[in-house]
Amino acid sequence: MPDVFLSYTHADRDKARLFAEGLESAGLEVWWDVTVQLGDTFDEATETALRTAGAVVVLWSPRSVASRWVRSEASVALRQGTLVPAMIEFCTRPVMFELTQTADLSHWKGDPDDALFRRLVREVLKMVGRDDGRAPERASRMAAPHSSQRDGPKTPFPHLHQLTTLPPSEISTPLELAAKAEFRLPAKPSIAVMPFASLSGEDQDFFADGMVEEISTVLSRFSSLFVIAGQSSLSYRGTTKTAPDIARELGVRYLLEGSVRRAGGKVRISVKLVDALVGELIWADRFDDALEDVFELQDRIANAVVSTIDSTITDAEMRRSVVRPTNSPDAYELSLRANAKLARYDSEAVKEALAFAERAVELDPNYAWAVATAGFCHATLALNLWAEDRMGAVAAGLAHAERAAQIAGDDLMALTVAAGAFATLPADITRASALIERAMKLNPEKAFVLFWGGTIDVEVGNFARALERLEKAARLDPRSIYRPWQLMNIGTCLLGLDRNEEAAVVQEEAMRLLPNYPVPHMVRGTSLALAGRTAEAREALSVLQRMGGVDACRSFFRTPALQAKLNQALELLGEAPKH
Repeated sequence: MPDVFLSYTHADRDKARLFAEGLESAGLEVWWDVTVQLGDTFDEATETALRTAGAVVVLWSPRSVASRWVRSEASVALRQGTLVPAMIEFCTRPVMFELTQTADLSHWKGDPDDALFRRLVREVLKMVGRDDGRAPERASRMAAPHSSQRDGPKTPFPHLHQLTTLPPSEISTPLELAAKAEFRLPAKPSIAVMPFASLSGEDQDFFADGMVEEISTVLSRFSSLFVIAGQSSLSYRGTTKTAPDIARELGVRYLLEGSVRRAGGKVRISVKLVDALVGELIWADRFDDALEDVFELQDRIANAVVSTIDSTITDAEMRRSVVRPTNSPDAYELSLRANAKLARYDSEAVKEALAFAERAVELDPNYAWAVATAGFCHATLALNLWAEDRMGAVAAGLAHAERAAQIAGDDLMALTVAAGAFATLPADITRASALIERAMKLNPEKAFVLFWGGTIDVEVGNFARALERLEKAARLDPRSIYRPWQLMNIGTCLLGLDRNEEAAVVQEEAMRLLPNYPVPHMVRGTSLALAGRTAEAREALSVLQRMGGVDACRSFFRTPALQAKLNQALELLGEAPKH
């Protein structure tokens, strides 16, 4: 039984050799494919070493991410609790592996005294039971989950930029901290708009939160920026975490903080921009305007921020055509209230959201976002059987969604919400696809648009593009209220792409977040069966019995490809599939 199994793709063989030599110099026995003995069966030797190694060091690069062998080996290690990943070249890892902190060793040239490499070695030694000089205790360690999973319940996937942290003793100044940060910052200037304080009395957080969402949306229109979605930023309201902690969790450099005060028909927004990694105030200002001109005010703030943090932005890029969604401040406020209620996503909240949206439509029948929001509320009530008259809710949802599509023009949110309503209802999915593609052309960097674009792509069977969009949405909105559905759809994409081991891992997390929803159980059971893990597949699919049985739930698999995979899985389990 080797101490370490080294997983890599052959294009990275030279770098793998450095890792093998560095780990061996620490007294570890390393298995990699050059150690296969003459006469061994390669597949059997590899699998034996993989499953018996005390630690599996996976070397991530753009090439290994694309390798089904490396992904499969990493999947086994993740399931066993033996995974120790290292990034040897910057790449976007499959989302399932974001569960595990990853050492950024893209800079490493083979020096065994390098601080981050020493940290990796310490982690491996700890995993194989030799962190204090004792003999390895692989048998007992491998019988238990990885310590990070054993110490408490798993949380939803953490932020998607998290990498291993240097010990505090090895960092002496804030600038060194920024240079050796625990995450790799995006190549673009990166920013999150934090919750604004409401200075207008009680029950006004919804308006301040609306400002955060809107300013985040305007910022995301600049393709040269990496902008965290407003919903993820808003999850920090009331937090005691420091700015550097928040920046690391979200994987950004800059934070925009501020306050909102409304008085009569006026609104004042005070903002400050900080470089969170070094604790430096970059810029501060105050903006006043009439409430009727709030959309122009949001643009002015966003443009000021952009010109401050990215000098490459030109004046021409800032002079975009301002979309004024409504001339009614009251309709705008009601729409903000409606969408704040929708974030709760329960029967009572959706009904309250519908009431707000319908009042907004009464004030301005041509306010596309309000019309689309009303349609989505009707669709949600119908989907979840929360409507007293389900067919009436379906009809109202379709009517509002169609009306919103006709009047939306270039209103990004109206197009996206209308697409979501069509996708939620038993309607023609091609209508939803057409609307979301219009929204994608307007702003391909908006997490909400990417989420619905990926979700609709799953429905039509375009799994490769769906996965790309959903993973990008997850990176831009790491604390999204849609996180359970993000994971569920990502797992479904992986099943559609025959990445069964990965699909099973992702859906396990989706099942934890959506225990009473059939799709994660059905996807996981199907993927486990196709991966040859028969007993686990039966257990996963058995949960569907209390939800009406497999045949009652199979309608959630809308594409012929997924239906065929489910039938194949049932045949492998000795069940009689429905054809």
